[in-house]
Amino acid sequence: MSDTPPSEVTVTINGDEFEARPGEMLIAAADRAGVHIPRFCYHERMSSVGMCRMCLVDIDTGRGP
Repeated sequence: MSDTPPSEVTVTINGDEFEARPGEMLIAAADRAGVHIPRFCYHERMSSVGMCRMCLVDIDTGRGP
């Protein structure tokens, strides 16, 4: 096993697999893949606000319940 982090990770959105960069916000990776996640307060030029919760997503890490 290598100690170097992967250059990309695979994410699944609505059953379709896409590549994301480690540390990248899921909403940004979805935008790059052409998948629209509804949002009110997110903009790539602003810091994260996260107040409206419209872009809330379910993340399954596979690490248990």
